[in-house]
Amino acid sequence: VVKTAVGGEAGLTVIAAEGPFAVVVSDMRMPGMNGAQFLTIVRERHPDSVRLLLTGYAEVDAAIAAVNQGGLFRFLTKPCDPAT
Repeated sequence: VVKTAVGGEAGLTVIAAEGPFAVVVSDMRMPGMNGAQFLTIVRERHPDSVRLLLTGYAEVDAAIAAVNQGGLFRFLTKPCDPAT
């Protein structure tokens, strides 16, 4: 089952109501909070969820922050190669 939400706060609400989920995928640029901030909160609340971050902007600092703060499994740039 795939659940979606528009923005970090909405995503946290869905996870609280229907999660935890095995995998959480986030975009880097979202309303309210960025993907690194969102996945950091997900990590704190649900450390066993695998976290993936997608971005169309391959900024090195953003990638480093996301990996370090969110404990990411993968940081992927868009468009994403399906084999990745």
